Amino acid sequence: MSRSSLPRRAFISSAVAASAARVAGANDRIRVGIIGVGNIGTRHLQRRLLPMMRGEGTIDVTAASDIYDRAKFRAKELIGLADRDVHHAYQDLLARDDVDAVVICTPDHLHARMAIDAMRAGKDVYLEKPMSRTIPEAKAIAETARETGRVVQIGSQWVSDPAYARAREMVQNGLVGPVVMAQSSYSSNHAAGVWQYYVDEEANPSTVDWQRFLGGAPEQPFSGERFFRWRKYWDFSGGIGTDFLYHRLSPLLYALGPRFPQRVSAHGGIYLFRNREVPDTYSTTVEYDDLVVNLVGSCGSQASNTLHGPALFGQRAAVSILPGMVRATPRHRNDEGIPGTARRGEMEGEL
Repeated sequence: MSRSSLPRRAFISSAVAASAARVAGANDRIRVGIIGVGNIGTRHLQRRLLPMMRGEGTIDVTAASDIYDRAKFRAKELIGLADRDVHHAYQDLLARDDVDAVVICTPDHLHARMAIDAMRAGKDVYLEKPMSRTIPEAKAIAETARETGRVVQIGSQWVSDPAYARAREMVQNGLVGPVVMAQSSYSSNHAAGVWQYYVDEEANPSTVDWQRFLGGAPEQPFSGERFFRWRKYWDFSGGIGTDFLYHRLSPLLYALGPRFPQRVSAHGGIYLFRNREVPDTYSTTVEYDDLVVNLVGSCGSQASNTLHGPALFGQRAAVSILPGMVRATPRHRNDEGIPGTARRGEMEGEL
């Protein structure tokens, strides 16, 4: 199992557990509907949801929804659903009494409407990252969660990683001192760039509900390229910033404590791969009232994952998040030592 897959899987488990607390006593198992059975939705079914159905499992996947005929067939076969339990319109799934919570795995531009509709239908929500495509949409989701009292969790690959819990302890107990900077990276190196998913030859205007896919996006003709590789296009995605770097910023904020930025600046461009609208190389600086976070990502070089890896920089120590280890390295002030600083060997350890 890869180091990145376990935390997201654990996160889905915690989302289901939170929903379970609501219906304990009313139903022994949580009834889950999945909206979107494409790349990510299928992986969630195979790696987490279906195993949680078997044996002494805690859930039943009672319904699925998708707008592509082949995806609907895949959902039916994977889950073992009857025709009546596979829906074209996600609203029909939300109207069911036998769905307690939903897992939403659709393109970014559809997240807000679907999550809000689900909460208003009385469902708890596990929503794939990013929370939404725009800031106003994110605020609307948060406000609806407060109004309805529903459980909402946003998918992230590292928030459940024990390394960040250890880093959080180091910050809270004063070992690091005031944190003034943090950094991280999420990069890859593919011959044609990321998100070059297979374009299914069965996808056409007869098998894909293109208007439902567009949602609130600008009107445009059907495109299999955009349907399957939507992450490369501004109408549906925020590119590296929302697809990759959310995974890195969210665990840093878990370690540092929740906060809202004062200012965000971004830089980058298309330097290698012309087959997209969003940048293939990108950096952003997030400024808070007491610290700054620097994040970088690229589709053409993954070296930054190690050379610009996750770290917190405090006045007393720097904390590095390494595979299987959190390392805190003392940083003495220029004018004086730090009394009582632990030796390096006391500040690091295997997870």
